[in-house]
Amino acid sequence: MRREVHTMNGKVLIKKSLLMVAAVSAMAIPLFASATVASDVERSTTIFYDRSAHGAANGPEALYERLKTTSRKMCGSDDLLVTGSIRRVAGNEACYEGTLDAAVRRLDDPAVTALHRSEFAAL
Repeated sequence: MRREVHTMNGKVLIKKSLLMVAAVSAMAIPLFASATVASDVERSTTIFYDRSAHGAANGPEALYERLKTTSRKMCGSDDLLVTGSIRRVAGNEACYEGTLDAAVRRLDDPAVTALHRSEFAAL
């Protein structure tokens, strides 16, 4: 008889444990879903520049650097120590490359396009 009581208590404990795991899982699912949705949010920014300015500080190299810096800020770090996740690093890098590509295409400046092609051809 004593064995049945232990077995019964064990079954009750297992049921309570399973219910607790199910409850915690149900509460955690929206957290993961919202994190995924937040990372897929469309972001945009505007970079202002003067095409007629021909100084060294305003040349195609400087403009391309601004595009790269802004793209990196928008997409996040590519440093594993900062992100803490290889998946996030890969996602940030894909975002960066796509954002920079789109910015260079939209700018439609031959000198900046040449810089961009030469940089990515070296990789």
